[in-house]
Amino acid sequence: GPFNRIFALIQLIQISSGNLQKEQKEYLWKIHIMIADGLGMIRNLADSQKLEGNGVDLNLDIFNLSTVLSVLARNYKVLAEKKNIALQDDIAPALMVYSDRYYSNRIFDNLLSNAIKFSGEAKNVFIKAKDDGAWVSVDVRDEGPGISAEDQEKLYKKFQTLSAKPTAGETSNGIGLSVAKALADKTGAQLICISKVGEGTTFTVRIRKGK
Repeated sequence: GPFNRIFALIQLIQISSGNLQKEQKEYLWKIHIMIADGLGMIRNLADSQKLEGNGVDLNLDIFNLSTVLSVLARNYKVLAEKKNIALQDDIAPALMVYSDRYYSNRIFDNLLSNAIKFSGEAKNVFIKAKDDGAWVSVDVRDEGPGISAEDQEKLYKKFQTLSAKPTAGETSNGIGLSVAKALADKTGAQLICISKVGEGTTFTVRIRKGK
């Protein structure tokens, strides 16, 4: 609650920041990043605790994943632009899936957050969603440093930080990917990582189509 209220106030100040100096705007942006990181960490810790205690109550239903992804992409484009990163989305319309809407959103929230967090200036982040037979397949691809074979072995371990570092002072606590993987398993989705050092990373999520 307190984090959300502070976050809302910062956004209001940024909207009406026309009379602020450049340095003051930069400080506001840094506060924005820190609060966003804090909110993400709290959500991931809460999800992790629920998963460990079997407290995740799934609400499985048929819903339009395209809408969920489009909203996330729109929200993250603002963050990406601040880092001079182009977030490009190619989301097919009306991709109906059978899953838990909230936890599906949490999976992609973590993947997009990480893609932007570890990408440098003038890079691209791509989100592509398409019909894939009995599945809906979603790729989140970045042009970041890539993940070494050694790091890929511990990719989904809780609180396991990897070699790559965030590029704009963001925090990395090693919990986001472990939560994304656990939620994918819990909801019956598949999470696949393909990465090569120096060539970026692609996370693919496959979710059962809704009939």
